[in-house]
Amino acid sequence: MKFVLLFNIALLIFRILYVLYYPMDLTPEEAQYWDWSRHLDLSYYSKPPMVAYLNYFSSSILGHTELAVRIVPILLSFALTLFTYFFAKRLFDERVGIISATLPQMSVGFSINSILMTTDAPFIFFWALSLIVLWFSVEYGKTI
Repeated sequence: MKFVLLFNIALLIFRILYVLYYPMDLTPEEAQYWDWSRHLDLSYYSKPPMVAYLNYFSSSILGHTELAVRIVPILLSFALTLFTYFFAKRLFDERVGIISATLPQMSVGFSINSILMTTDAPFIFFWALSLIVLWFSVEYGKTI
């Protein structure tokens, strides 16, 4: 548990520092989602509103900065990794939990989605969380 927690905290700090100090502008997609957060609505032409709501929440706390736009996927990837660890540990053992939590962090796709605010970040997080909840309800025969 200590390894997974320390590894994820180190990645969390690294990603925040990377966003703060690496000169990388928002992608056009991120800028569009940020603009949506300035004009909240129930839906948008091409996407559902979750990204706009998350951007609105983070921008209201951190201001209109790149960190405010990109903090959400950083925090969601941190939480997803911890959920993955605990779920795999419960299903199998500590070793499988550690491998399940650290292996995705080494893939390029997960690392990119952990920094860029696209619809993929909340989608992957809530999709994985719903699978965990589904497993618990099937395993224990009741809903949460």
